[in-house]
Amino acid sequence: FADIDSAIAAIDENTREIWLTEDIAPSSLIIATDKPLVIRGGFSGTENSFSERAENSVTTFDYAYIAPGFLVQNSAPIEFERITILRATTRAFEKTGIGDFTLSGCRISGCGIHNVLSGRALHANGGQFAVVTITNCVIEGNMTVDSNRGERSYHGAALMAESCKRLIVDDSLFVSNGMQ
Repeated sequence: FADIDSAIAAIDENTREIWLTEDIAPSSLIIATDKPLVIRGGFSGTENSFSERAENSVTTFDYAYIAPGFLVQNSAPIEFERITILRATTRAFEKTGIGDFTLSGCRISGCGIHNVLSGRALHANGGQFAVVTITNCVIEGNMTVDSNRGERSYHGAALMAESCKRLIVDDSLFVSNGMQ
């Protein structure tokens, strides 16, 4: 696929994984799925299995402060692996729906700096059934720039989890998130 929008649009009954190359263009996506899905980044396009990816390779979406990140509406488990999201105008990920949500080996940096909102890296509202897992991730520099000096940041600058069954954070770094 030439872009992630086309890959998402092509999801059918048999699709369980989407592999993204390192040089894919950023998109502001709505991902609505009722089937389990894994979106894996860091591919060159020549692999036959995900284990053939180069070590530490990722797919980067740099929004350059001109577009929001992903809106995920899932009723089945969804996982994002080896994805880097930089400088989304609002949240990198906004998750709704009862399906589990996992970030693995991801990096989210510099999102939502000109918006006063909670959960600039991830805002998760999954109801009483969703498990939200963040493992081996770096969440950094997601903050509000207080240009009016009277404006106050909402709590949860990096992460806001509401109405979830469980939040699991493992081996992840949260640094320099808040208000500048």
